[in-house]
Amino acid sequence: MPEVDKALAQQFSSNFQILSQQKESRLESTVTVKSGIVGVSHRVDSVGKNEAEDVIVRGTPLGSKELPHQGRYIDLTDSEWWAHVYQHDAQKMLADPKSAYLMAGVASQNRKKDARIIAALGGSARQVKSDGTSENIALPAGQKIAAGATGLTRTKIVSALEILGLADAIEDDDLSNLITLVVTQRQISDILNDDKMTSADYNAVRLLMDAKIDVFMGCKWKKTNLLSKVGTTRYCYMYVKDGVHLGIGQEIKSTITERSDLHGQPWQPYNWMSTGAVRNEEAKVVEIACIE
Repeated sequence: MPEVDKALAQQFSSNFQILSQQKESRLESTVTVKSGIVGVSHRVDSVGKNEAEDVIVRGTPLGSKELPHQGRYIDLTDSEWWAHVYQHDAQKMLADPKSAYLMAGVASQNRKKDARIIAALGGSARQVKSDGTSENIALPAGQKIAAGATGLTRTKIVSALEILGLADAIEDDDLSNLITLVVTQRQISDILNDDKMTSADYNAVRLLMDAKIDVFMGCKWKKTNLLSKVGTTRYCYMYVKDGVHLGIGQEIKSTITERSDLHGQPWQPYNWMSTGAVRNEEAKVVEIACIE
């Protein structure tokens, strides 16, 4: 039976609803966003550090001293979504489905943004070498917390915070650069079932699960089902906002056209966008493996 048959007037009300799915980008606000990119890629340049030195002898020449530079590439990828609404089917519905279709398409592209961010968190980052060529930089083992046959635990969260803290990945008073922890509902359940939690901790996580608070243990928690899972291991991430960059060449652009070249002359809701993401600094991202 065609999918559209399910929405004929004798079966549905006059209002369309979008079925359960993630509709908004949940991670875009947690990373650094660069809009208006022209071309197929965008270079993100960063500088490292060197240390001040005590003055020993005045008037002597200053030796050569350079500040480390790093360039990472955001490579853009186009994505598109479309569907067909056949006019002879639309006439049998009590509601015009085109706007609901467009909403579903926009939701799909927002999930694509999150998928690109997640891929950048745990994947390889394209970096410029001194000779002008590029190389792929993987997230090092020191930025990964092993599953250890357990789900998400307080110990793993504390260990991830320690990794970020020892690298000076965030300043204590920098409220614009908050730490984000991306998990699924399963990891929140792990914390709720932790017998080491105090009653205050338990109440805080319950509020987190009910979306009444979004900060716990110093992290802004974000739930998504897009995190990769290999076998029984789910890969979650703790990161700092400027540790990952999302590039946008074209924000979501939607159209509706009548396809007179197809039988039934269907309406075609369509949208596309051009986005990419890159991890800008390994020290600001920690991967937390969790058994499910």
